[in-house]
Amino acid sequence: MKRHPALRHMVRAISFLCILFLLLTAAGNILAPKDNTHLGTYDYGGFYGLPKNTLDTAVIGDSNASEGIVVPQLWGNYGYTCYTSGGAWHDASQSYRALKEILSCQKPKLVILETDTLYQGRGIAAAENSLKTMLESWFPSIRFHNRFKDLKVQDFFSPKDYSWVPEMHGYSYRTEITPYSGDYMADTGASAPLDPTQLFYLNRIVSLCRKHDIKLLLLSVPSPNGWSMAKHKAVSAFAASHEIPFLDYNAALENTGIDWQTDTRDATHLNYSGARKVTASLGEYLSQNYRLPDRRGQAGYEKWQEDYEACRRTVPES
Repeated sequence: MKRHPALRHMVRAISFLCILFLLLTAAGNILAPKDNTHLGTYDYGGFYGLPKNTLDTAVIGDSNASEGIVVPQLWGNYGYTCYTSGGAWHDASQSYRALKEILSCQKPKLVILETDTLYQGRGIAAAENSLKTMLESWFPSIRFHNRFKDLKVQDFFSPKDYSWVPEMHGYSYRTEITPYSGDYMADTGASAPLDPTQLFYLNRIVSLCRKHDIKLLLLSVPSPNGWSMAKHKAVSAFAASHEIPFLDYNAALENTGIDWQTDTRDATHLNYSGARKVTASLGEYLSQNYRLPDRRGQAGYEKWQEDYEACRRTVPES
């Protein structure tokens, strides 16, 4: 009997897709970095090097997350184990991916989502970027395709070594100063609804946290060029409807002591002076609202103290 032409075409198509899948998977294993120092911008992937299941608080978001919270300060003042996995221009889909990667090796009790990530892209651009992020998660060869020209012999044979941990645990230390003046939180009556794609991934973050019994805190660090009263209202409405706490320091700037003449590097990001003030207020908030353990002096947490002491040598006030 002759095969039906349609069936023959279907078999060929399935065979082609299977071969393509195997090739992409093999390419991903080769192209993926063999260490965790360049998995993203800032110190995105440093959490992989932490002792397993020692991370109690994970911070995800964009550059405001990486530059707005002085992680070593939380250890020094409270003994909280924290890591910030942020990335430049990270949108909600990339923050969701970061959370999934963190959960592959850690069991945080609290996740802090810096909400500027929810406004990184709208419409078609947001949908396209989320699709790209999803494909990169399935096929690392897409995510790391730019490494092709830099491949070395060891990339074909060496095992992965994801043991690197930056001493500041994801915080990006910046000291530049660009003064800001203005009233960026004035209520102009404008609206800033969450983009459907960003909202979809925000809901996925909420669901993932609940699935793993993780507390979720929405946080917005002060950012004159990045935030507004309209955004505050939109995120506040979402937080209230989902019974999630939302700590917006833009709307409560007096709780931080921020001075816009000294505490921002570009009127979008905080510098070290500003981040220290926000972290001091955040640490107090966490101590009053969450039962996070003080890990100082506990066996198995020596790495945290070692990194903190190294930070103190570099930045004495940390």
